[in-house]
Amino acid sequence: MGQPGVDFPGFGCGLVIVRDGKILLYRRLKAPEAGYWNIVGGKVDHMERSEAAARREAEEESGLKIRSSEFLCLSEQVIEADRQHWISMIYVTRDFSGEPRLVEPDKLSEFGWFSLDALPQPLSRFTADAAEALRKPGTRCRRIAWRRLVKSMPAFIGRVSFRNFSGTAVGGTTVFRAQCLVACDAGSENPLQKLAEHPL
Repeated sequence: MGQPGVDFPGFGCGLVIVRDGKILLYRRLKAPEAGYWNIVGGKVDHMERSEAAARREAEEESGLKIRSSEFLCLSEQVIEADRQHWISMIYVTRDFSGEPRLVEPDKLSEFGWFSLDALPQPLSRFTADAAEALRKPGTRCRRIAWRRLVKSMPAFIGRVSFRNFSGTAVGGTTVFRAQCLVACDAGSENPLQKLAEHPL
């Protein structure tokens, strides 16, 4: 049948765990990218949804309990040194409990919390992609943030709806950004600017 990621592109997942503006990273011991710093993640099993897989892998590797997560970005990793090729769905969470620990010392050697402007090196490919996505203002505009914005700026937003990753629109609107779609009434304030100011 072949091995995912080696004989054909593998389907993976990752979860960025955020606390106090810092993200949780572990150092890998095994290929691909042995010795690199990595967000938690792994392979998506057959018939398993990628978000559920990301939470499962995160709990298995960190010992944390993940309560919810949201889509962050898609990452493609073509790792020439290891001759591996992966496509990964990456999610982000700030909703978890517990303290991280080394649950799988045969796979991971150390961990820590790092700010985006002081990340350790080297970073795995999909960790670098996740960090880049987190730095972009548009990717910080999650559904909860948009709902809060709608409530706080009724004079400036006419209607809001969302687009999921597959591209299916829910509700009618005319302008979209990342996963969120927004149509604005006339007003002096720009809601996208407000969202760009939303903290990590």
